[in-house]
Amino acid sequence: MFFGGISFVGNANQDHRYPYARAFFKQDAVGLNKKFRQGINNLQRTDLNIISKELGNIASGDAKVLTLAIQSENIERVQDKGGVYSFYTVLASIMIFDVVEKKILNNFPIVIQHQEFGLSIPTADDDKRIFKKIYYDLDFQGSLVRAWVQKLETLSVANASPLHIQIHSLSLDNEVTAQLPERLRKNNTFTVQTAQIFESLLASNQNVPILPYTIGRLGNKSHGLTARFADGVSYDLTIPKADFHIDILIRKFKQAKLHANTYDGYIFGSFITMTVREPLSGEVFLHSKFHLKNKMIFSKQDKIVIMDPWDIYMKTQSNLFATITRQISAQDTHTLKQITKTANIKQQFSKFQEILEQCRY
Repeated sequence: MFFGGISFVGNANQDHRYPYARAFFKQDAVGLNKKFRQGINNLQRTDLNIISKELGNIASGDAKVLTLAIQSENIERVQDKGGVYSFYTVLASIMIFDVVEKKILNNFPIVIQHQEFGLSIPTADDDKRIFKKIYYDLDFQGSLVRAWVQKLETLSVANASPLHIQIHSLSLDNEVTAQLPERLRKNNTFTVQTAQIFESLLASNQNVPILPYTIGRLGNKSHGLTARFADGVSYDLTIPKADFHIDILIRKFKQAKLHANTYDGYIFGSFITMTVREPLSGEVFLHSKFHLKNKMIFSKQDKIVIMDPWDIYMKTQSNLFATITRQISAQDTHTLKQITKTANIKQQFSKFQEILEQCRY
């Protein structure tokens, strides 16, 4: 298997999704890829034959290519009287594809999250410094290289999965569309990022590969996914047809403020409807509404300022996705009552779990 270095999901007009990684890549693609090569050299497992001596050059036509595909970056902030909390996120995936057939064989989403605290709002240079540590510093707690190696240690990457599952549709209720700020509407940013977060959490919490939702040419799934590499090669990769579909409807986000003499309180709510089905037969294995309420209590003395409520909405939605994907197998009665009113949700989750088992090796 050939190591193609890191790549970027999407056409060049989607570089706004990963501005820091793209800037580092343009400045020093060889140096950045070298860090991931060092990661491969640190692998403990001996059953993988990964050829990495020709970093970033996949034009030689080797049959299988392993790449770390960067999908998006994000920064969220919360301020209190003591300073500012900044949360840095990178969404990526370990992708294996066939160069000859231009087809994705496997996709394992991963997510990196790192928190920083400072006395003031970080500058652009401060943010760049943190992302540089994420991509270059192998000893950094939030290192993407470390996360990629940890995943490679445990994943079965030799062959494609027998059956495939994919987020087939992620739609927004009309009320959500009206709520979204312009920065999240542009280029379907909110829709794509939401799908990627769910993919990452499902893959991580259920140890299952999942076909990527993100597509190179937005709005035309037949073109599949575009991956771009350091040597200038851009591949339009075919995504195999999914055997099972996940359909997610994002419903209206809600916010309420709690009033008290000694504290400020907020409740942020995330609401979705999710369906899991087999497209050929039309059989539905799971159909349920889910919700999660994120209650935040702050002392008035702390003077908390929520700089962008959409940071909290997105975090609440991520927490909902994390809870759902864990409960597919955990099925804790108390937790399930907190996120859904569906009476037979345990039975539905058991069916979903059987599907995921068929998509593993």
